[in-house]
Amino acid sequence: MRFNTYESLVKQYTRRSLTYPSDSLNAFVGILSAVQNSFGWRFASALPENLFDFALLWSPMWQGRLRPREPVGSACKSPTWCWTAWEDDIYWDPWRLDSYVGKRVTLKSEVEDFIIVDKAGPSPHASELAALIEGSTDHALIFEAPSLAVDIYTISSPRPELSSTLSRPFSDSFTNTLRGQLWIYDAAGHHCGTLRGFASWQPCSDSVYEFILLSRSDQDKVTQADVEGYRDRLPLEYPSANEYYEEVFDTSIYQYKSWCALNILLVERKGDLSQRLAVGQLHADAWDSTSQEMRSFVLV
Repeated sequence: MRFNTYESLVKQYTRRSLTYPSDSLNAFVGILSAVQNSFGWRFASALPENLFDFALLWSPMWQGRLRPREPVGSACKSPTWCWTAWEDDIYWDPWRLDSYVGKRVTLKSEVEDFIIVDKAGPSPHASELAALIEGSTDHALIFEAPSLAVDIYTISSPRPELSSTLSRPFSDSFTNTLRGQLWIYDAAGHHCGTLRGFASWQPCSDSVYEFILLSRSDQDKVTQADVEGYRDRLPLEYPSANEYYEEVFDTSIYQYKSWCALNILLVERKGDLSQRLAVGQLHADAWDSTSQEMRSFVLV
């Protein structure tokens, strides 16, 4: 319930227009102070530390745009891993992170420790990774996590019309949701994952792009009977059970099983520093069939 209050404040704030990009965090400081006093929370940038694994999974509603990082005087100083660095309505997908038709979602983190560098030094999350702090940029997020190169997949616009399992016509909920997504396809061309709030993919030749595994999600299987039985508690637009899964992966290839949804972070790495681009979900089989490695990341 407390996080719902925080999210509601974030949604109200992100609809405001700012005179300068540098105001993106400053204008929210008063609200953070009130939340801190009421809930006893501590914040890293504008994310609550006690729910950090979950809070990192924020997403733009449609197509997030990074606030200008230049010129120095009026540039946005928020790190890319925090929603204050981005323009668009921000939310935490309730059906993927909380529950759908009464089926609760459980998250299991794949990151053991986070270090958050600020002018006062690392946060209490620090551990053996402390050696990586030296020389890091202020407000950097430092951690180790499983990762793999993006180029083993294809990232492109959704192609639901190619699905052999989706019922026609598509619901309005499903169609509208696709507007702010890109789909991830495996080497065989099968839909195996989805990126949210990220509607165009134009990689730079001098950058390296990686998927980072942040956490795993588990949820009892959603059936159409569950959806029908829950209709009076759903909004006017909602996905069928089939669409609920097909939004994330092709169920004819990637089927439901426990802990099948991986919460991933797409980053762009230049040198030793990385920037957040988007979050999404990938089917566990598409991840497990590849060669991952544990890597250290400095996210700025």
